[in-house]
Amino acid sequence: MKTGERFDRFLEFVVDYVFNAGTLFIIIACGFVYGVFKLSEVESVRREEHQAKVEHCYSQDMVLVQTDAGERCVEPSSLVKVK
Repeated sequence: MKTGERFDRFLEFVVDYVFNAGTLFIIIACGFVYGVFKLSEVESVRREEHQAKVEHCYSQDMVLVQTDAGERCVEPSSLVKVK
């Protein structure tokens, strides 16, 4: 048996095994669960960073505002109420 034939048989076995409906479902389910965990981890880090920014502003008796230009700390007296 030639090496090329062995590789072809091996590749055929792998394709048949991986693209089996049950195996494919398990792979997709594991990928989905992994994605959900990674997204929750990223969201947790984002919340911690935002909380740190808010605490930094409050420690200087300022408030954190979000504008089109980004986030920054401003004096509460400089804020204008828009009707």
